[in-house]
Amino acid sequence: MPSTGFSADTARRLTGVTYRQLDYWDKTGLVRPSIRSAEGKGSRRVYAFQDVVELRVVSRMLASGLSLPAVRKAVRYLQDHFDHVTRPLAQLTLVASGRSILVRTEDPRHLVDATSGGQVIVAVSVAAIARELEKNVVELSAPREIDFKLRAFDFDRDLRWSSAQNAAA
Repeated sequence: MPSTGFSADTARRLTGVTYRQLDYWDKTGLVRPSIRSAEGKGSRRVYAFQDVVELRVVSRMLASGLSLPAVRKAVRYLQDHFDHVTRPLAQLTLVASGRSILVRTEDPRHLVDATSGGQVIVAVSVAAIARELEKNVVELSAPREIDFKLRAFDFDRDLRWSSAQNAAA
């Protein structure tokens, strides 16, 4: 990545964002160029690489059908509640779903809906549950040997689990 940054034209070409969007998002604070902002006629915006990432993220969210107000609301939520992250749009894993923007937390099983005030969504891995149950069934159906005494006689017996026995129980 060039350390000098990206002009507005280059950022626009890399992200598919129009010049009007760049201007509007800069003026409203959604995504501002961090190297140099436009300061009057003839001045040029210069975007850092993370700015370009943020522009592309916003562009993709809008292209997926999210509204600009929903994106703004999510960005505000992320800035307020993920204070350990300096650039949430460039650093967090976001999922656009319908009218919601979900963010992955430190616990990969939890997602937070950034457009609904932080409602937590629990992700359940059905495949992991199925694998665990398969392992338990194999362990349960493995033959077991037990020793027992009946009136001074010692016996050994193999016990096996049967699904027919289990269904009758």
